[in-house]
Amino acid sequence: MKMETKGIMVGLLLLLVFVGYGLAWTGEINGRVMCDVCSDSAVGPEDHALE
Repeated sequence: MKMETKGIMVGLLLLLVFVGYGLAWTGEINGRVMCDVCSDSAVGPEDHALE
């Protein structure tokens, strides 16, 4: 029983990590690059194209 609980906890932790990683790049996935901190999608001279 204890081993099953540990496996479930590890699975949930991995799920949270991958969901967080995916949400951080939604701007790029949706075709726009947005700043995750300030939600700014304006393109200025300091921005460069992603490779």
